Amino acid sequence: MKYFALTKLAVLLLFSLASVTGTLHAETSTATATEITTLPATISTPGVYFIKKNFSVNMTSGNAINITASNVVLDLNGFSIINTNGLSNTASGITASNPSGVTLSNVTARNGTVQGFRYGINFAYSGTDSSLVSKYQVEQIRVFNAGRYGIITNGGDAIVRDCLVTQTGGYPSVGNYIGILGNGSNARIINNHIADVDITGTLGTGIWASRDTSFVIGNTISGCYRGLYFSGSSGYYALYRDNLVGENVVQPYVGGGTDAGGNY
Repeated sequence: MKYFALTKLAVLLLFSLASVTGTLHAETSTATATEITTLPATISTPGVYFIKKNFSVNMTSGNAINITASNVVLDLNGFSIINTNGLSNTASGITASNPSGVTLSNVTARNGTVQGFRYGINFAYSGTDSSLVSKYQVEQIRVFNAGRYGIITNGGDAIVRDCLVTQTGGYPSVGNYIGILGNGSNARIINNHIADVDITGTLGTGIWASRDTSFVIGNTISGCYRGLYFSGSSGYYALYRDNLVGENVVQPYVGGGTDAGGNY
């Protein structure tokens, strides 16, 4: 594989037009959607939700927005949720997690910025059964200064696309720092830009796909120890193509997977 030099400035420019402040998607009509006016907030009913201003919070733990219902779309409307507490906080920006024993599916977060949380987007599951959650989607989200993980999705059929994750790491005494973690079968990680994950250490991974049936396509990665890492039982059924692993990456492609072409 060739080694592709991609500057951080180019990454930022590629993403600069991805979201526009104050521009709701067509389905997010103010007549039918629910505005979130204060944080922290919990979404426990299906529907479309949005914010229409920037939020600054000072959270040591907990979730700025916690989603516990299926069939939810959260549109940040181009605005930001920023935690000012510092690198030692254990808080999450946007979390989705099923109540114990209950299925959770079709949860989407999109179109805005999350900054300064240990976990930027944490789409998780409760208990030990990840099969209870599925079809998480994260799109057009910018995650800055996440203490440990930028974006996490669990369960089957998750999609992370058109996101920017940069300056991840710094939370003390942990094992790994990850830009995007796809922890479920049939994860699609597409057209994202990841830069500077634990850039001065050896624990940073740009994209970590933990199941054999993942698809990783069209991403750019720079400034981390490992670029793209597959950690499934064999890795060979995971496919990756058209990815650019750029400057300051020690191990560009690690752990198997099938190279479908166009990777540099």
